[in-house]
Amino acid sequence: MKYDLFIVFFLALLSPLFISLFTIHLFVYDAGFYHDAFLKYGVYERVPFDADSALLDIISFLRGGELTSSVFSETEFLHLLDVRNLFFYGEIIFYAISILFLFWIGFLFFRRHYALIFYLFFYGGLFSILLFSLFTLLPFSSIFLNFHLAFFSNDYWILPSDSSLVLLFPQEFFFDFYRIILLYSFIWSFLFLVIAFLIYRLRLRTLL
Repeated sequence: MKYDLFIVFFLALLSPLFISLFTIHLFVYDAGFYHDAFLKYGVYERVPFDADSALLDIISFLRGGELTSSVFSETEFLHLLDVRNLFFYGEIIFYAISILFLFWIGFLFFRRHYALIFYLFFYGGLFSILLFSLFTLLPFSSIFLNFHLAFFSNDYWILPSDSSLVLLFPQEFFFDFYRIILLYSFIWSFLFLVIAFLIYRLRLRTLL
């Protein structure tokens, strides 16, 4: 029982990472999301090339394809390669946590350990909300800088203002993307609490 409880609280601590990676996965390959951002920031009027073609080329490249567009410099290509590698490892972590979550919840459900499932969703949701709330207090510029310093071992991400990537994805885009990730992460975190409440109402309360 103590071992089960340890695993449950370990998964609860992983919940913010799982939620944020899930949210990023929902948007990062969505061409429609970028299209709306391009309209909002006037990208179509600003770039001297076909923005949609360049975008689809980037999405294909991030999924493991080739970068065929000629509008990107060698430095931009190297940075996109770093981003693709980061996404690759991020997806491995996401799917690993997902499998662990599903396996352990199924295992606990089969053994009728509803209290442990309740703890997982309740404390996972609560910890996620607290952590994401902390991020809302930090300046985005600091988060953006420290993220790049932590996850990129080179300075390829420091691009000139007239580079194709900067024209496609201005600083405002990343700020909006960050806010969307936080918003949806809060929603999934509250959903964890709702699931915990339902488990309490439907299973635990009848046992008390």
